[in-house]
Amino acid sequence: HALDIDAITAAVHMMHGNYRRVVEYLVTACAHVVLCNVYYPPAVATLFDGSVDDATIHRIIALHNQMVATTAHMYSAHLLDIASVCREAADFVHVIEPSAGGGAKLVNALTHLPLFRP
Repeated sequence: HALDIDAITAAVHMMHGNYRRVVEYLVTACAHVVLCNVYYPPAVATLFDGSVDDATIHRIIALHNQMVATTAHMYSAHLLDIASVCREAADFVHVIEPSAGGGAKLVNALTHLPLFRP
């Protein structure tokens, strides 16, 4: 059966209200907070029954990622932008898992965040 994109979009918005409250607490309790977004697996629609395509899933991910970026900016948290790090098919195995090369890219991006610089 087809995914109800409007319902998913509404759920993402609701989830982010709660997400912002958690981040607000964390930034008051912790010296450094790192938020990360979600990458765009190139063949993610293969995990579904044909009821949705990659472009639709990527639009939902983009909405989520924009909300994460806005929250990071709002609370001066660090943002690990993994969506811009893992962009090639070779960065993934089993559709959504980072490959060894994708994982190495993620570690490199994490260690280059400003909080890890001397």
